[in-house]
Amino acid sequence: MKESGDTLILYMLIGAIFYFIYKRWIAPLFRDPKEPEPIQSVYGTIIKEKGYELIRPKETLAFSMEVDEHAYESRIYIDGIASKEDQYFLVVGAKNRKPIRFSGAAIRDTFLHYVLLFDVDGILYVDKHKREVRVITFELPEIERRSKKSSISIWPTVLLIILSVVLGWNYLI
Repeated sequence: MKESGDTLILYMLIGAIFYFIYKRWIAPLFRDPKEPEPIQSVYGTIIKEKGYELIRPKETLAFSMEVDEHAYESRIYIDGIASKEDQYFLVVGAKNRKPIRFSGAAIRDTFLHYVLLFDVDGILYVDKHKREVRVITFELPEIERRSKKSSISIWPTVLLIILSVVLGWNYLI
């Protein structure tokens, strides 16, 4: 049996479904894209003076590692990502409690993992008290990596397949 309110509730449900479909997928197509808000940061103003643009703010990257079946957790902190002329740089702020000694080994130990992990063109080391930006870049040699699979030749496999096809064809004839 059909009650008098059943049709009204059905139409209300259909209307609600269309309303949510419109709000979720159709209405955004007709909105003007908003200009992204500039990122506010102490480091952002300093590097902007030097011609760089801060494109991502402070970030924490959490990761896990395993050593002999023991799992460890850790984090890497960066103070931002900046760009200049199609190059990308990590922004790392100077720490008063942990000053950097600028020697080859100290720079390598402090910054190389950032460049390898984030695949950037360099590091902007920013001292906010002196309002100084130091650009650190690394020139790394290309390393040829060999895998175990590449050392195995494919030719014995190809010859075996050709031989089995020829022998199988002769068997059928």
